[in-house]
Amino acid sequence: MLTTAELVCPEKRQAFGNISLSRNTVAERIGDLAGDLNSQLKDKVKSFTAFSIAIDESTDVTDEAQLGIFIRGVDASLTVTEEFVEMVPMTNITTAINVFSSRFEALD
Repeated sequence: MLTTAELVCPEKRQAFGNISLSRNTVAERIGDLAGDLNSQLKDKVKSFTAFSIAIDESTDVTDEAQLGIFIRGVDASLTVTEEFVEMVPMTNITTAINVFSSRFEALD
């Protein structure tokens, strides 16, 4: 990373050198970013005058069903927003009640 920083912006090399990239630090920062994005999405959803939820089920390489949940909404100024909400692993069989309960847990 420092080599790239030196090529792109040599005056900032020291600043890049001071950034901790330990596994715990990266995991903590990812958690912080996820929390912030979740908060922004919840704030945006409050402004929707109408919305729809889309659910897509697929199977991963380990043959486990994954449920992708998306939300699309429109606000008072007719601005359309579409966002990915969550990818939910379906560990049980994927009956309608499992899909229904997973959707509500993700949107809570």
